[in-house]
Amino acid sequence: MSDKKIGIVGIGKAGINIVSTLHNLRQAQHFTLMAIDTDKESLQQSPITETNKLLLGNDWRQGNGCGGDMTAGGRVFSHERSKLNQFLGGYDLLFFAGGLGRGTASGGVSIIASELSKMKIPAIFVLTLPFVMEGPAKNRAAENILKSEIHERNNVIITIPNDLLFSKLDSNCTLNEAFELSNIEVAKSLLALALCFSGGNLLAANYADLLEIVAQKKHFAAIGIGTASAKDGENRFNRALEKMLMSPLLGGLDKLQEADALIVSLIGGNSLGAADTKYLLEKVNSFVGENTNLAVNFSTNEDFGESIMLSVIAIKFDKSAMEDKIFTQQIPTTPSSKKRRNDKDNGQASLDLVFNERGIFEKTNINYHEGVDLDIPAYQRKNINLK
Repeated sequence: MSDKKIGIVGIGKAGINIVSTLHNLRQAQHFTLMAIDTDKESLQQSPITETNKLLLGNDWRQGNGCGGDMTAGGRVFSHERSKLNQFLGGYDLLFFAGGLGRGTASGGVSIIASELSKMKIPAIFVLTLPFVMEGPAKNRAAENILKSEIHERNNVIITIPNDLLFSKLDSNCTLNEAFELSNIEVAKSLLALALCFSGGNLLAANYADLLEIVAQKKHFAAIGIGTASAKDGENRFNRALEKMLMSPLLGGLDKLQEADALIVSLIGGNSLGAADTKYLLEKVNSFVGENTNLAVNFSTNEDFGESIMLSVIAIKFDKSAMEDKIFTQQIPTTPSSKKRRNDKDNGQASLDLVFNERGIFEKTNINYHEGVDLDIPAYQRKNINLK
């Protein structure tokens, strides 16, 4: 394992439930499991080590949580920035889990992202979106958080719709069972990511590459995890692949075929070889599109023995939002242009020009850098009026 100091942090009750699921897993012992909440009871019920728990806003909220009020949660985090800095400082990489909608995580993620940016600590946020059955208010709140400044902090944000679980849920499944399954699947995904970035001694994943892949402000992710052991014999690689494709949070093979970006990780014991990694990568590649952006990690970990774990994060960008932003904006109307259009002596019909046209690059792939299409001339992007 790497010498990097890596922490996995649960924010709010949903996030703490996810991270607590990792407590008894042998592969998670190399990472520091942590919890942050405004609810004292939620922290007490978690098996995470007491010194790795942080209760915020106790003087104001008396340890009773924020009552589903994300504004209150945001205020608590904002007022307790110094405690956050002390609690999170000193790590090389941090992973966060939380459920968006309303409450502590919804109010706190932007503040956490801001403080980590100041401390120059890279972070990966894995945030679940509410089930549709939880109501439109929660879903609107989650959408608003994703439109906030959290994306401006150079952090990796991976959002997972809980509704992906419905492809695997039994029709008689209770809501509690659905949330429990979500916790298990997201926990396995967090562990796979942490192992992926803790050191790949065959082919290492790079944080900067991942940051570039998910640089788009709006995207959704589907996650597939497949494991196999020695009892699967020589067929273990195909077995891991089958389980990955059947993962509840992947939502089926279509998610791989439609993905704009794919993060692939294979981890096994010391017997894992180059031929095995090549075989599985070719298999995964056969399911994805030609233009899919790939980030890969293959590594060995003695804790796995003869077992292997294949994980895939399929990322789909919201192209409709991108097109609205890039192609439909129009040149601002200036007083002089109004005068020209209203001048009856002009004798020429006005033509409303579409802003940000790509010219000869119209049919090529878009070259994005920090959310900007570089094929659009700078004077158009900056609204400079050329006379």
